[in-house]
Amino acid sequence: MKQKPILAVLFAFSLTLMPPEVLAVDLPGEPSGEVEPLAASGQPLQMETLILNAQTNYQHGRYKEAVQLFEEAQKLGATSSYQKALISLGLAEAYRSSGRFKEAETLFKSAIAEAEEEDKKHLNKKYKAGKKRASDLVPMMMSDLSVVYLDQSRFPECEQILNSSLEIGTKKVGPNNTALALPLNGLTRLYLKWGKLSEAKSINDRAMSLFNTPQSKNNWLYLYSAYNMAQIL
Repeated sequence: MKQKPILAVLFAFSLTLMPPEVLAVDLPGEPSGEVEPLAASGQPLQMETLILNAQTNYQHGRYKEAVQLFEEAQKLGATSSYQKALISLGLAEAYRSSGRFKEAETLFKSAIAEAEEEDKKHLNKKYKAGKKRASDLVPMMMSDLSVVYLDQSRFPECEQILNSSLEIGTKKVGPNNTALALPLNGLTRLYLKWGKLSEAKSINDRAMSLFNTPQSKNNWLYLYSAYNMAQIL
C-alpha cells in the first residue's frame, strides 16, 4: 500500500516539517463543500495566488490541474530562492501523485541541490520564525523524495534520503521537536515494507517519544505515529 501523499496532508492540515509560517503563502484548512477546478492558464494571476490555486487543486486530488499551475508558476519566475523551492516542491509532489516518478525524482533532486547551494549558509542553521529560507524546505523535499523511492521499493535510497532529512531537520528545529516525526514515520514505513520489524519498532518508539504532552498529541503526526505503532504490534 502506498503512503498517503505527504503534500496532500501538508495542505489539508496547514503543516510542514518546519513550523507553518515558513510557507510562502498562508495555506487554508480543509475547505468546506465542493470547489470547482481552477483554470490552469489564461488568468492574470499574481504569483502567490497562482501557487495557492495549485496547492488547492492538489489538495482536492486534481493533480493534472496542479501540475499545469505549478508549471505556469515556474515559467513566471520566482522572486526568491525560497519561492523557487516551494514551487519545485509542489510540482514534484504533483508529478509523484500522478505516477510520473521519473520526473518527480529529477525535480526533487535538482530542487534540493539548488536550495542547498543558494542558501548554503543557512543549511545547517537553526530555523528562525519569520525567515523564509530555501534551506528550510530541504528536509521536506527529502522526505517527499523518499516516497518516490518507497513507491518503487528502492529501499536503500529511501533510507539514505530519510536519514539526511532527519539530520538536517534536527539541526533546524532541535532533537525533540515533533516535526521530526515526519522523517521518523517515513523510516518506520520503510522498515515495515522492507521487513525490518525491529528497526521499525525502534524508530517508531523514538517518534512516539516526541509527543510527551497532551497538547503535542493534538497533531496529525502523532496519529500517523500511532497508526504505525498499530502496524508493528
